Amino acid sequence: MLENEQPDRESELSPKALQESLREERAARDVVTHLAMHLNMPCDSTEKDCIPDMLKYLGRTFGFGRVFLSVLDGTVAHRLYEWTGPGIPFFRPGSDEIAFDCERDLAAFFCRTPGQYVYIDSDSGWDHLPPRMISWFKETGADSTIVFYAGRHGIGPAFVGFECHGERQVFTPRYRELLRTVVDILIIFYTRVRAEVELRESERFLRMAQGVAGLACWEIAVGKYKKTIGKCFDGDVVPDGIRVDAWEHAFDEYAIPYDERVRAVVEDAWRTGEPFVLEAMIRDGDGIDRWVEVRAQPRIGEGDDARIYGTTQNIDSRKKIERKLRDVNAKLDDLARRDSLTGLLNKREFEKDIHNLCVVFERIKRPLSLIMFDIDHFKQYNDTYGHLAGDDCLRRIGEAIISGLQRDADSAYRYGGEEFTVILPDTNPDGAARVAEKIRQSVQKLAIPHEKSSSATVVTASVGFATTNVEDGVKPVELVSNADAALYRAKRAGRNRISP
Repeated sequence: MLENEQPDRESELSPKALQESLREERAARDVVTHLAMHLNMPCDSTEKDCIPDMLKYLGRTFGFGRVFLSVLDGTVAHRLYEWTGPGIPFFRPGSDEIAFDCERDLAAFFCRTPGQYVYIDSDSGWDHLPPRMISWFKETGADSTIVFYAGRHGIGPAFVGFECHGERQVFTPRYRELLRTVVDILIIFYTRVRAEVELRESERFLRMAQGVAGLACWEIAVGKYKKTIGKCFDGDVVPDGIRVDAWEHAFDEYAIPYDERVRAVVEDAWRTGEPFVLEAMIRDGDGIDRWVEVRAQPRIGEGDDARIYGTTQNIDSRKKIERKLRDVNAKLDDLARRDSLTGLLNKREFEKDIHNLCVVFERIKRPLSLIMFDIDHFKQYNDTYGHLAGDDCLRRIGEAIISGLQRDADSAYRYGGEEFTVILPDTNPDGAARVAEKIRQSVQKLAIPHEKSSSATVVTASVGFATTNVEDGVKPVELVSNADAALYRAKRAGRNRISP
């Protein structure tokens, strides 16, 4: 089967198969959390060292027979990295042309339908598939294969495939969504490793070129003139004769505010005789601002013998890579801080934030409030409607919490299971009570049916809240304990209510 959407066979699953599917989905969520937490670390290896290990980890964790990463370079498809499980040989098709044509077909499909996936299942019949696709799939020995499009990265369009051997795998919508997240994190990591390798190579080149006088060499007689040999942009650095600028125009090429900064550094070097290195911005002939590195050494003397000599190197590409790395690391950091199901901040972030905020608000003598709430009879909800419906319920409640917070300073967290917390800085008990009641009402207004609840006919929440004592101060563990005790008072009082 080659299409955008795999038929939803969840209704056909036996209880055992459904339980296995749920187990695999939970494993996928664990993988997302693991990757998000551990990939945001300094990496000194190349992609050839890191990516195979990552594919091996994914294959073993999910129980796949083969995991691969491929790209299309022009008209040639390359399987860059591949991991195979025990007893499964590396893919060696009878004809390389078959494999390349098939992966070209996949790349063409993804380019027409970005963001989708391809699912191939041996039980569904192959008559409608191209002959080379049938040959390719038969030679892999897989019972089912799912391939995700991963966008354009590095040298061409990339895609990641997972093959199941021994039995046909059912990919439920939730499982496919989680695999999609895993693929996104893997490609972010792949892009980051490539960028770090490029950055190391760029820095190595710059270190070798620092002593070469062919980039842009200049000489300044401070207050008189600046003489330049060579150029930094518009192609390769080529000596192009001598250009002499009057002193008042010596810094025209630097972009504001770097012109005055460079002038100040040069004049300070003139007075002290100390060498300097700085990064600044130059405006090229097209009016585009680009980064350069300036290195200089003064020579103090009498009259016209006093000079400052320097070189200017183009580091614009390095700066772009650094910006790309910052963006990638910011995405990884955000993934590591959030719960993958609800999008709320996770328990690790809660423990860090509550500790820091208790210290700050005890010092400034202002109140800090904490709300803890629990979904009523959630185990019965899961038993009645299934874990997939339970996940959807938690996700909708997380969205309702986020949309209901009025201040940027307020933060919501998934504390664990069906339990949530909200930190309210500079909030007294009356304010905490109003927010707690608003949360309770927002959960009830979702009107999610719950026929096994003894509190209502829909999903509800029990809410407890506590506030620090401004005079005495409260330790983080005490504030959490007080809010938790309030939550259990609300439960004992009949649930679907708030309690201080």
